[in-house]
Amino acid sequence: MLLLILAPLSVISVKKLTIYFGSQSLTGPITPVSTEKVKVESWSRSLISVGSISADQGINVTASLPGIVDKIYFNSGDQVSKGADLIRQDTSILAAELEGLKADQKLHNIQFQRTAKLFQAKKISKSEFDRSEALLKQARAKVKAKSNEIQLKTIVAPFDGLLGIRQINIGTYLQPGDPIVQLSTVSPVHIDFGLPEKFINLLKIGLVAEIKVAAYPDHKFSGMVTAIDPLIRLDTRNVSVRATLHNHEKLLRPGMYCEVNAITDSEQSVLTLPETAIFFTPYGNSVFVLDKHQNGTKLKKKIVSTGDRIGGRIEIISGLYAGEEVVTVGQNKLREGMLVSDNDVLKSE
Repeated sequence: MLLLILAPLSVISVKKLTIYFGSQSLTGPITPVSTEKVKVESWSRSLISVGSISADQGINVTASLPGIVDKIYFNSGDQVSKGADLIRQDTSILAAELEGLKADQKLHNIQFQRTAKLFQAKKISKSEFDRSEALLKQARAKVKAKSNEIQLKTIVAPFDGLLGIRQINIGTYLQPGDPIVQLSTVSPVHIDFGLPEKFINLLKIGLVAEIKVAAYPDHKFSGMVTAIDPLIRLDTRNVSVRATLHNHEKLLRPGMYCEVNAITDSEQSVLTLPETAIFFTPYGNSVFVLDKHQNGTKLKKKIVSTGDRIGGRIEIISGLYAGEEVVTVGQNKLREGMLVSDNDVLKSE
């Protein structure tokens, strides 16, 4: 869908005219109406869509190893920094195993030192020395692996962000992949939306995107288009677009529904009228225009096609030409063929 941004309007001359039936005198029933000429204006095109707000980074924090939760370091809704401890799983068994591995490492280290002296004295073969050295390296590797396993039992925040609602409690047994808490960045955020493929020629990186959400109806957020999908979706024939905006006030949250207005750089000349000039019906839209003859000015009904609207004005696609004078108020009391007085009763600027 397209919306138009209205360029500054020039001065509009509005006429209030006296309408009367052709068979009656000027002392008969009077219906005052206002008129305005069809104007040519320069409007910038905007691409209108709806979309969803997504986090720049957002994950469910999970455990990489099975274990029982024995310590929780956070509260639901906390703001955390990268590397902050979130939970710790029970490590008592692993700690005991690590002590055993360290004892083995110490023994292999003593044996290696002994073997090295014997080898230097040429009392043992090179293969015995190599075997002792390999056993020491294996012992060191086992200690390091067990230490890393214990370290993985403490789950930390992988990036700065806002935590969601806690999904676990003390004593919860976690399997690898079980969710602990949602972690999301809230600044910046992305707005993902789609547009029909016919508008792809108007899209480009850097377009200003204005966002509105139901939670803040009077607040307009502004960002920029940062990514355009190179593929058209086969199911909708839409192109996926992503805009990015800073969310310093943290008013926008991932998952919010939003209205998107991507403003293009192109401007077009369009015919416009006040919205009040259009008589909208299910069978078609129409206007009353002034049809001037030698015997006077009559009202003539014309069917029009309308386009986008902004600021109380509407685009006229077909049915009228520039400068044509159209009734803007009171159409429901009029009918085709009524005579119009040429006397100006009111003129405003």
